[in-house]
Amino acid sequence: MTARAPKTALTFAAIAALLSIPATYAIQRLVQDALFPDPNPALVTASLRIAMFWRLEVSLPIALVIGIGTHAAAQRNAALVARVLEPALYASASLLVLQSILRP
Repeated sequence: MTARAPKTALTFAAIAALLSIPATYAIQRLVQDALFPDPNPALVTASLRIAMFWRLEVSLPIALVIGIGTHAAAQRNAALVARVLEPALYASASLLVLQSILRP
């Protein structure tokens, strides 16, 4: 193991964790809207609960777990993790765009 390997593994873990946050948020938003559609805004005067913060709060521990798993995988095979992170970037961006278009 070279001196750069721990830094590479930490970098890959951070990238994976950061990519998982918008993807997790978008998935939660799409599922929430499919199962529990929002009420008519013309009939609701005020909302006591802002679900955006709740979805972000749920995304953070998921990102932590994904980051830890990616770190462990990158210590074993950094080249494979690097190959997987590029499509993960496109998947995360696609999920966020899809959620923004379908359920803003």
